[in-house]
Formats: sequence, C-alpha cells, structure tokens
Amino acid sequence: DHVTLIDLGIARTIGEAGAVRGTHAYMAPEQVRGEAWTELTDVFALGVVLWEALTGRRLFRADTEAETLNLVLHGVVPAPSTVVPDIAPEIDAVLRKALERDPERRYETARAMARDLEQFLVKAGHSAQSGDVADFGGGKMRARRRQ
Repeated sequence: DHVTLIDLGIARTIGEAGAVRGTHAYMAPEQVRGEAWTELTDVFALGVVLWEALTGRRLFRADTEAETLNLVLHGVVPAPSTVVPDIAPEIDAVLRKALERDPERRYETARAMARDLEQFLVKAGHSAQSGDVADFGGGKMRARRRQ
C-alpha cells in the first residue's frame, strides 16, 4: 500500500487579480502575503501534510478562512512530538525547517527534505534510498521504493 498526493487544492483564479482559492491551511506564508510561488511554497505545504499525517490532527485549523490565514502567518507550530511523544527529535527538526515561515530558512527543495528524512531512516536502522516514500504508521518509518 502507498499514498499518492495529487493536489492540495490551491489555485489562482484567472481574472480576479491573482486571487487565491483553495485549501488555505496548506498555503505557505508567502502565498498568503500574495508573493510569488516557488518550490519553497511546495516544501511548506509538504511540511503541513507530513505534520498532519504524523499527528492525526490539523495544523492550521480555524473557523473562518481569515482566521486560518492568520494561523498560517502567526500561529504556533508545535513540534509533532508534543502531540505524539514517540516521534523522533530528528523528525521534529525536519518539520521545523520545512515549516519555517521565512522561505530563506526553509529547505531549498523537497529533495533536500527527503534526504534528511532518508538519513534519519538509515540512522534508525531502516532501509532508505533516494526517492523513497516514508510510511509513518504508528510512529515508525518504513521506506518503500516506487518503481
């Protein structure tokens, strides 16, 4: 079994002066501010998805779109291990970097983030190769190679 992430539901609406529509809880802070989208925005969204997959909770949950966007910009991002205590500190560190509000301090690419996750897997005694998808079931990670 494996999970394939297809779409985060974020899109620019043509004809509305660059208005953004979609799932606000997965937007990077620079998107909220109306700045240019880069690979760094994808890294942030990936960090949100991974945080939620590990904890089983929504990271930026609010009653309105405006409150959600405010959480993305200013809300506290707890380490996943504060929600699920058996999550390794190395995973907390990866997510802290992926979820940096300042894009300059975030991972430069999703591949760089994957490398840190793979290094953790190897250090923890699991098999990991470039391109693996980590399965975080039950607080453990099992690497799986997609062919």
